Amino acid sequence: MLNNQALPTPTIADERDREGRHGAFREGIDDANDFLFTPFASLTEGRNIWAQRIITAVLGLLLYGLVLTIAANYLRK
Repeated sequence: MLNNQALPTPTIADERDREGRHGAFREGIDDANDFLFTPFASLTEGRNIWAQRIITAVLGLLLYGLVLTIAANYLRK
């Protein structure tokens, strides 16, 4: 069974439980992770949590890397 707190888009109840178990710094990292990877969550639905994490990480790195590269090239001109 999947740990619902490890999913890219945890439910409100899972989020509150996670906030209670983690410190402020760790929760900030978790919230940033949730925000950045939410656009890819629907693409990676499945039963294997590591497949979801790897796919969302690769898609995120590609998209955000592309956006940052375009922004850097634009600012250089």
